[in-house]
Amino acid sequence: MGFAALNRISSTDKEREAIEFMQKFFSYIRKEETSAPLDFFTWKCCASTPEELMMHAKYARAYLDNAGLKRTKSVVAEFNLAAREKTPSVFREEYPAQLASALILAQKSSVDMLFYSSSEPHDVANALYTVDDGVTHRRYASFQILESFAEMRAMDFAVETGDDLSKEAYLLASRDSLHGVMMLSVRDFDGRMEIYLKGSEYGYCSVKRITSGADRGEGRVSFLENLKIVGDKIVLSVKRNEIYVISLN
Repeated sequence: MGFAALNRISSTDKEREAIEFMQKFFSYIRKEETSAPLDFFTWKCCASTPEELMMHAKYARAYLDNAGLKRTKSVVAEFNLAAREKTPSVFREEYPAQLASALILAQKSSVDMLFYSSSEPHDVANALYTVDDGVTHRRYASFQILESFAEMRAMDFAVETGDDLSKEAYLLASRDSLHGVMMLSVRDFDGRMEIYLKGSEYGYCSVKRITSGADRGEGRVSFLENLKIVGDKIVLSVKRNEIYVISLN
């Protein structure tokens, strides 16, 4: 079940019926004679942008809350950012930054769980890896993003990052007792970007830059080591559709 009919003029009858079915379902389980608990509510979203995904997340949470189901978890059982055209996700230059932005925004939203839609090697929606010869995995830029995100997720604390530059850049941060990591997803900005570290004791950082493209969409990863932090400020020269994973030690 998805909510494409909320904001797409070209939504199909089936997509419109999905919302109608959901409304009838919630009406049924909230009636006194048919009242039933609901631990979690699953929905799917094949969004055009990270912002569309978040719009649907807000709708799902608001609908649950208004139905008196504030403890019911909102679970995106299947999500992707596939374009409406048939171009495979992995060949779209903007896809890795869109995926990173969606992950970052999801951490700051009302979504409780989020599942990537497909990791089947030959699925056009899969932008993680492929197995051309049936044995060797070739990892795409989006795989590098998920790998970095998993490392951040394993740390002890999330760190407040202030307001994001909507549709231009999104930032996520986490830390433990010794290390800090930030993920910066740049979607629509070229130039100098400054990240301020309030009360930080870090003097240097290293930066992993993830870009799309290269051989058959495989992507590129490059590193900048021992970047000096001056005045609690990290200064980067960034480009659109690039992702920067910043490690502080």
